[in-house]
Amino acid sequence: MPYQTIIFEAADYHVGTLTLKRPEQLNAFSTQLASELCQFPNRGSIYDAL
Repeated sequence: MPYQTIIFEAADYHVGTLTLKRPEQLNAFSTQLASELCQFPNRGSIYDAL
């Protein structure tokens, strides 16, 4: 499922970066952002990327 308000990038040494992607709203919190952040840790493929 592609996210609209967050970007996840896996890096070396089992570290990943989660970036908020709402620059036009200065990354202000929204219900969509909250929903995606709550869903994110449950996505199994992020652990495979690390």
